[in-house]
Order: sequence, then structure tokens, then C-alpha cells
Amino acid sequence: KNKLKATRKKRNSLSCQTTSQNHSLNLLSNCSIVGNLDVDEFINLQKHKNVRSFFDEYIKKGEHYLRIPSRSFFNSENKPYTGKKFFKIFECNKTTETHNGKLFIHPKSIPVISVHLLTDNNVITEVNPEDAYFNHYIYLSNTNTSRRTRTDITTDNSILNK
Repeated sequence: KNKLKATRKKRNSLSCQTTSQNHSLNLLSNCSIVGNLDVDEFINLQKHKNVRSFFDEYIKKGEHYLRIPSRSFFNSENKPYTGKKFFKIFECNKTTETHNGKLFIHPKSIPVISVHLLTDNNVITEVNPEDAYFNHYIYLSNTNTSRRTRTDITTDNSILNK
């Protein structure tokens, strides 16, 4: 009985999210590029001076579905992170992860816009992290001390060079 309720709740949530995303994609169908960013994520361009030229390069090559990988930033030293102070936190994982990446689309490339069409019938180009990746400030308020002993942590302040 509890399992049925959980499944129904999950299905209803996904249905609402899909409806919302489809509505947004249809509403924004005349835009050059459409994506969904969280408040704790920033595109960190490595080779381009601006986001427009970055996306235009892929669109000109016919690559209309892009997934930009993500690099997770940590706060294992409990630095202050309110306001703009989180920009001074440079601890992050060494690798970029595609599974945490964000999908962007060029909506003019498909006649009927649906979230399901995007994921089921189209080739997604995985953006090389040497071109761009997300700074994902996912663990700023997490003071879990086990993160301090991780061996895959490095620093990345490349966003300051833009």
C-alpha cells in the first residue's frame, strides 16, 4: 500500500514537471537556446569570451542538443558563503561529470517541442569540459567532515579569469 502511494506521487510529480517543461519549450520556441539553470550553477567558459559565441559555434555545426558537464564545488573548510562570498570557494572535484550536466537545446531545430522528443529521438552532444563546464556550488552549506579527507578534491578559480 505504501509503495503504491509513493509510485503515484512520483508519477504525478514527473507529469507536472514534464508539462511545465513542455510549456516552457513551446513558449520559448523562437529563442536561440533554451536551458534550465539552478541558482547555484554557473557556466564556466574555457575558450569563449561569451555564452552567445559558445552556443552559436555548436549550432552552426548542426549540434542542437548540448549537455554541459558539471564540476561540484565543496565547502569543507566552512568558509562563509552568504552573498557573493561563495565565489571565493575554489575547492572542487577534479573531474567533470556528464550525469550532473545540464541540457541545452536550440528549439528551432525541431518542429514539435517535447521533453520526451528531446531525450528519446535525438543525439545529445556532450560538451568537452575544455570548452565549458558548470561550476555547481552544490555543497556550500554542507559541513560534512568526511569531505575533508577526499582525495579527488582540487581547486579551480578559472571563473575569475573571465
